[in-house]
Amino acid sequence: MKLKITFLIASLFLFAMNLSFSQGKTVTGVVTSASDGMPLIGVSVVVKGTSRGVQTDFDGNYSISVSAGEVLVFSYVGLEPKEVTVGASNTYNVAMAEDFATLDEVIVTAYGTSTKEAFTGSASVIGEQDLAIRNVTSPIAAIEGNATGIQFTSASGQPGSSPGIVIRGVGTLNGSTDPLYIVDGMQYEGDLNTINQEDIKSFTILKDAASTSLYGSRAANGVVLITTKSGSKGAIKASISVQTGIVNRAIPYYDEVSPGQYYEMMWEALRNTSVANGDPAYASANIYGRLAYNPFNVPNDQIVGTDGQLNPNARVIYKSLNWYDVMEQTGLRSNYNVNVSGGGEKHTVFFSASYLDEEGYVITTGYDRLTARLNAEFEVKEWLTMGGSANITIAESQGPTSAGTGSIVNPFGFAKNIGSIYPVYLNDLEGNLVLDAAGDPIFDNGEGYPDYNIGSRPISQGRHALQELVLNNETQRNNTYGFRYFADFKILDGLNFRINYGRDINEGLSKEYENNIIGDAQPTGRYSETRFRRETRNFNQLLTYTKTFNDVHNLEITAGHESFDRRFSSMNGLAIEQTAEGIYEFDNFATPVSLGGSTTNYTLEGFFARANYNFDNRYYISGSVRRDGSSVFSTDSRWGTFYAVGAACRIDQEN
Repeated sequence: MKLKITFLIASLFLFAMNLSFSQGKTVTGVVTSASDGMPLIGVSVVVKGTSRGVQTDFDGNYSISVSAGEVLVFSYVGLEPKEVTVGASNTYNVAMAEDFATLDEVIVTAYGTSTKEAFTGSASVIGEQDLAIRNVTSPIAAIEGNATGIQFTSASGQPGSSPGIVIRGVGTLNGSTDPLYIVDGMQYEGDLNTINQEDIKSFTILKDAASTSLYGSRAANGVVLITTKSGSKGAIKASISVQTGIVNRAIPYYDEVSPGQYYEMMWEALRNTSVANGDPAYASANIYGRLAYNPFNVPNDQIVGTDGQLNPNARVIYKSLNWYDVMEQTGLRSNYNVNVSGGGEKHTVFFSASYLDEEGYVITTGYDRLTARLNAEFEVKEWLTMGGSANITIAESQGPTSAGTGSIVNPFGFAKNIGSIYPVYLNDLEGNLVLDAAGDPIFDNGEGYPDYNIGSRPISQGRHALQELVLNNETQRNNTYGFRYFADFKILDGLNFRINYGRDINEGLSKEYENNIIGDAQPTGRYSETRFRRETRNFNQLLTYTKTFNDVHNLEITAGHESFDRRFSSMNGLAIEQTAEGIYEFDNFATPVSLGGSTTNYTLEGFFARANYNFDNRYYISGSVRRDGSSVFSTDSRWGTFYAVGAACRIDQEN
């Protein structure tokens, strides 16, 4: 009887396992346009009610893990969303039709809003649904692949870094190609990674002159409008999300030569020199002297024969020859978000907080960020609405910020340029790692160890990018505080006056310690600090008149004034001759080397106007003009005028 019960329990267990495994599967398919059958690139495919999703590739293909009964939502700008319930099939091909209803969608534009049908410029809009499937640190990275006419340049790889963005091509040789960023109506000059992606409602990228001219001289490289989330009327809603993942290399390295192949190639190079004059015996006898390292179990003069081939008895005995294994790690990324929204008949409130902890896939690198945001809006009177927002971000990153691509302390460049016979750590004659008194392996700095049959490394003697990465300490801290306020007055029917005020403060601290054991700062050690404070103030006033005549003539006129002020101050210092280990402050360094600082002020005044007209929502025309004065120019050349005209026609409204 006991045997029967055991067998029954085992059978039920196996059945439950089979049932649980059968619930999840991979679904594939192709998404095409219903009008022409062409594949659609970048279609969002999301499991309804979750943040799980993918995007279609260049051929319209997608692949996603789902369970039977779940619903896939297909969405793409300008096309009707489509939902498909997953059944027994593993393939679901979808054809998406144009969505003419999206023409009525409200989009954020320069100093106001518009509908897609009435907008005569060129813009791309990325909404919450598109952002939800991209779990990234810098929110600007979430729009990659979702907007046309925009080029992205890779980020540095440092955790928390943002990719570069180019709109309308490169228009300058020496100047910046960065677009103008507007956050909730105000110019923003802080790091984009200080904005929590979960707080963003939409991106609007303005790309042509008709859409950007109202921002005047600042809009030469395009404009990115970022709108944050606001509260909603009704019951209080709370949302909590926890995202965890790993950070590692996505693309494998190119194949590299083995130690044996390296010796054979360097042997051939030596034989072809004028010194050897093509003599293979000379090359075989002197190749070790040139390379200085013998990672094999054969004598120094028997590594490569006169035929240029590695000794068949040679076996690699050195350990730690793979620099990438020591340099890289699998980083963990955790992101915690909470937001609360609600409101009554005459007010709405939104609050959010988040914490991000991201480890880089290179040792000693990382990024953590704490954010909080409060948005509120109140209808004080029938003729007066007021609101605003406040936000704070505290961020810190660790890593080799000074390690540019051409720097000897760049661990990637160092590992790429060093031969495959040179180890990370010191090896003895038997190929065992040499340990220090604490039991840790000793870094091989290439300066020669005769006791272990090791000469001076012919490349980067006395330098070791990984040892310097471990011993140096580089930290960047960035605090950002933001404030927005608006008041909207309804003067007459169709006539509104609005004031907007914004203030952002960015405070940064960069601390860089270079050790006293190896590298440029030996033997004294070196410490430097850079501190900065950027404060921007933006104030604009808008008068808007909207009127419809005879039900077919629609007119909107906007006039405004804007002032912008930026004050940037910084100071930096450098000192040498450290006293104690592990203290990264100026008090620990005896000799000051340099001290500097500066303060700059920039102001801009602008006056602008815009008129939009459409006839029966069929024919549209718009015009705008702006007059800007900038403090960066002399008084004789301070002012400039920028204008644009745009027109559009809705063919779908024609008979």
